Amino acid sequence: METNFYLGKFEGADAYLYQLSDPIPPTGFPIIYLVKDDKVEEISGFDSFDIIDSFRVE
Repeated sequence: METNFYLGKFEGADAYLYQLSDPIPPTGFPIIYLVKDDKVEEISGFDSFDIIDSFRVE
């Protein structure tokens, strides 16, 4: 099963966190999809952590 979590707006694009819902804990880098103007950009690697961190509330 796959799940997309809406994170919010990131640099004018809608940001979604993609996650597999397996019984095994996730490993590797998270995958972020940025959707803007009917275009989708996939972000992974260390850049995906930067996007996720931008939504942290301190």
